[in-house]
Amino acid sequence: DIEAISPLQINLQAAEEAEGRAKGDPLRDIRQHFMNHCRTGTETLERPAFHKACRALFIESVELMDKLFDEFDDDGSGFVTADEVCENLRDFIGREPESQEKLFTTIYKLWDNDGSGEITMQELQNARGSRTMVKYGISDYQRTTLIKMFRTSRYIDRSGSLSTDEFILCMQYEPELVKAMFSTIAALWGAELGIDLDPGPDQHSPKLRSKGTVVVRASVKFKKLKK
Repeated sequence: DIEAISPLQINLQAAEEAEGRAKGDPLRDIRQHFMNHCRTGTETLERPAFHKACRALFIESVELMDKLFDEFDDDGSGFVTADEVCENLRDFIGREPESQEKLFTTIYKLWDNDGSGEITMQELQNARGSRTMVKYGISDYQRTTLIKMFRTSRYIDRSGSLSTDEFILCMQYEPELVKAMFSTIAALWGAELGIDLDPGPDQHSPKLRSKGTVVVRASVKFKKLKK
């Protein structure tokens, strides 16, 4: 008899195979992004260059960018490196699987509009008001990246929906998705640092829509992710 294998088992096996091949760092694309914004001939970013790199990842709050820069500038040198960005991100995301899963589940629930535990393609297509987008750093770039993951990621089965376990695996092994979610990670980090990005009641702003942003309803309240 052939033993049935669940989609989750298949996904876990794929993850183990990826580890075996030393697939690489999930923050690889974020590191390269900040490297691309370093001053010519150096590996450092001063505050204006850091702001530019953050805006390219759809972070708009100057207060948040300044706070992150200060967090990343561990030695108080007045500039940051891509390595400093990534090492601080690793500390915030968590270096243990349990900590990572807690953060990634929080992000997942922002996209799970109906709280069903499954994200469908229809949910990804549904645009809402602008409040959640601003508060949680959600962008059209994230939506298109998630749609791409549906088509290309080996960690997502072909059931037509994205489960929490599949999303966690993608965040652990798909650098492209981690890069897209940087703005949400930053927003959650900012909330922990006391920065309120909530713009108030939804405003259906044509200006926001013209930038191609998309919003989903948050189904969970943000809680501190680190003790």
